[in-house]
Amino acid sequence: MYLFILIIHLILLAVSMVFIGIVLSEKANDTTKYLLMATVCNFLVMLGYTQELLGVEKDISLASIKIELLGLAFLLSFLIFFMSRICNFFIPFPVRLLVMLLDIFFAVATLTVEFHTLFFSSLKYVEEGFYPHVVVEEGILCHASQVYNVGLGIMFTVICIHDFFRRRNNKDSQVYLLPLCFIPVILAVFLFYFLSVESMGFNPIPASITVGMSYFIFMVYRFRILDTTQIAKDNLVDSINEVYIVVDISKNLLFASQMAYQTIPELWDAKKRSDIIAQIYRNNRKNMEIKERQYQVSVSPFYDKKTLKGYSLWLFDKTEEIKNTQRLIELKNKAEEANYAKTLFLANMSHEIRTPINAIMGTTEVILRSDVKPEVRNMATDIKSAGEDLSSIISGILDFSKIESGEVESVEVNYDTAHAIRDVIKQFSSRARDKGLDFQANVAQDLPRGLRGDVTHVRQILNNLLDNACKYTQSGTITFTVNREEENDMAKMYFSVQDTGCGIMEKAIPKLFDSFQRTDLRRNKDIQGTGLGLAIAKKLVESMNGEISVDSVYGRGSIFSFFIYQKIWDPAPVGDIFASQEEFSKEDIKEDFIAPDARILCVDDNLTNRKVIKELLSIYQIGADIVDSGKACLKRLEEKSDYHLIFMDQMMPEMDGIETVRRIQNMSGEARKIPVIALTANAVVGDREIFLDNGFSDYIPKPIELKVLENVLLQFLPPDIIRFIDSRNNPKEFGKAIVLPGVNVKLGMNRYGGERTRYLSALRFICDDGEKQVVRMREMLKNEKYEEYGFEVHAIKGFTLGIGAEHVSVLAREQETAVKEKNIKIITDKSEDFIKEYEMLLANIRFVLKENGMDSKEEIQVSGEPLTEEEFIEKINEISQMLDMLDAKSASDEINSILRTEMEDFRRKELNQLLDKVMEFEYEDAKKTVESLLNIYS
Repeated sequence: MYLFILIIHLILLAVSMVFIGIVLSEKANDTTKYLLMATVCNFLVMLGYTQELLGVEKDISLASIKIELLGLAFLLSFLIFFMSRICNFFIPFPVRLLVMLLDIFFAVATLTVEFHTLFFSSLKYVEEGFYPHVVVEEGILCHASQVYNVGLGIMFTVICIHDFFRRRNNKDSQVYLLPLCFIPVILAVFLFYFLSVESMGFNPIPASITVGMSYFIFMVYRFRILDTTQIAKDNLVDSINEVYIVVDISKNLLFASQMAYQTIPELWDAKKRSDIIAQIYRNNRKNMEIKERQYQVSVSPFYDKKTLKGYSLWLFDKTEEIKNTQRLIELKNKAEEANYAKTLFLANMSHEIRTPINAIMGTTEVILRSDVKPEVRNMATDIKSAGEDLSSIISGILDFSKIESGEVESVEVNYDTAHAIRDVIKQFSSRARDKGLDFQANVAQDLPRGLRGDVTHVRQILNNLLDNACKYTQSGTITFTVNREEENDMAKMYFSVQDTGCGIMEKAIPKLFDSFQRTDLRRNKDIQGTGLGLAIAKKLVESMNGEISVDSVYGRGSIFSFFIYQKIWDPAPVGDIFASQEEFSKEDIKEDFIAPDARILCVDDNLTNRKVIKELLSIYQIGADIVDSGKACLKRLEEKSDYHLIFMDQMMPEMDGIETVRRIQNMSGEARKIPVIALTANAVVGDREIFLDNGFSDYIPKPIELKVLENVLLQFLPPDIIRFIDSRNNPKEFGKAIVLPGVNVKLGMNRYGGERTRYLSALRFICDDGEKQVVRMREMLKNEKYEEYGFEVHAIKGFTLGIGAEHVSVLAREQETAVKEKNIKIITDKSEDFIKEYEMLLANIRFVLKENGMDSKEEIQVSGEPLTEEEFIEKINEISQMLDMLDAKSASDEINSILRTEMEDFRRKELNQLLDKVMEFEYEDAKKTVESLLNIYS
């Protein structure tokens, strides 16, 4: 009997080893790894008990029991983990961790049974029964492990039943039969405990576990449970609605989809099959026609451990797609023809409209720079403003057309964040101030110093939003806010523009960003515009992966906000962008210059345009040669080729600018080297590239802006013929330096165009009403007329900031805020300090005006002897020289010294008129008066 039992267990041991080999033959993955560990545990159980059967002494028998119990400790856990994977049953990680910790705990307890009585309360080696063996009495941990294993078995069964109900309509749901593997174990337990098999020294449980595992392995492979992937692949191939063929390395057919046999019946014919497959293989990545339908061929090799095993041939039916593509190509060609016609129309319209605008604005600029009467200057200013509005409207239409056609240029450059923001703030704070609005800027100090993006489009968005805010706000405040959120090397830039304007009706907000939409036309009928500004802003924001939104209360104001993404090239924070006002003021100030020795040829077929460009160049003391056509230009260059620069209109009859430049480049001699600058009213995208590609050196759009013209002259004229005049940066150029304690004079002069005379005039205007203003404010405070007091300090806040008196402006802002908030305590406590500071400023201004001959005329006391004719003429000549140097102070002093002498009344009258013109800085009129006096008395 013993020998029979031993043989049976040896066979089962071999079977358990075979199980390990079977599982190892499968491709390794998490699922098969769990089954492999289960078969290893089964092997340990059989190995331990078989060794126990062969045991001849206590130590060997005890070691065998430990091996057997070690396998039992982990067997069920690995089976459960295996079942959870094949049944797609999620076991939380904490549960899996707890199971493994319990297994380890019971394994350690079994490996140390001789050192404690918790697992076995006693161990006894006996030689009775079938074979010598160790008799044990089960302890508390042994019973606990048995209960634990029963629980695992129940868990195993629950997982199988769950999978059955989940897939009960599926013919492959035989997983629920797997719990039957426990039947041999249950029978063995019954035999062991209830039929006294234990007393004979024989334990049938290890053998029953292997029998159960045999059933388990058989069911797994019988129903291809481990072959789920292959089943899915087979089903997938059957369901493929394309021609799919798989061949081996010799192009022999392995299998194909049902659609392949339907489309290519020749695949059934072994004789024709090889030719068909070879033809498909040769047409890889090409189109192949089969039964009047077009198929795109794709050949993909497949490998097994880096060894080529065959090819997958795909044929995709592209018949309808090709037809649709052909239709789309036809539609695209028609659309391109229409778009070309539209582009040509825009180019012609741009030229036709911008040419007269150029003439209007250019001529107006010349008028404004000449000596004209005040009423003429005012009218010219109105003409220039209207021309700028018209140019802005045309530009908006053309910009929108470019964006709509997808032809808008996007040029990313590295730019200085603070500089770009300050440009916008300077432009619109001045405009708001002129309208009587309070402009506030809140700029985060942690913005990156350097950003990369299309700064031109960023400025255009901000200009559109701030322009609307200025247009639709009649009183109150415009608040401009900039912030950011950093994401790796990108900055998510936030901008908002808040105003206290008319607001937007709720029903109009959904259409606000539509093209050519303007809200509340009755209320805003006097405000010019096309309704394209917000539409353009929205499209530009979206082109930078951003989003724009609006929040508005009708009658109270609006908040337009948007965000865009910009790359960061310098992450250092900008800090306070207004901290260094000197740098702020210097950014855009350039030295004036003249170039009387410059030789420039201007080519334009329009008479007015020729006059405009000649007058504009005369500002820089450049006397230009003018011709009216491309042919005349070529003829002039044959006669004279020493020009430094050529300005050429693009659209001219007979020979346009591009053709003229082409012929210039083919000329011999120095003419071909002269830089040619394109002048064009076209505003269609791509013009700049066209000009540069066709030989032009640069491009100036019409209407010509003086800043652009100056940049071109500075770039292309030889440096040795340019003479700089510090009329903007250096107050000492035309008189004694202006020094006002606590006032940033350079910043103030910059805000008045860098012109000293304008700045002094502004100081005089402040001083004229200053004392009366102080009296009014004190009277208002005394009578508690705080609202009227608020209007006074509001005015002071603006014009003091304009002249650079920032400290006084800040104090005025505090008083204005206190009035708005009705904070009487701050008004009463700090108003006197503010007024005293303002009085000190006025006193300093009066001193500066007196030094520069700008103080109010005092009554002249006649005390000197009359001048001789020679002395009078000599002094008038000296005054003429002072006027040539634009030294108003010396000229006015000299005139006053003459007026102190005795003279005829008519001569005194003429000198007083001359003094008035000098004090008003009307130098040209003053020089004419001087010339008149010299002609009379010479």
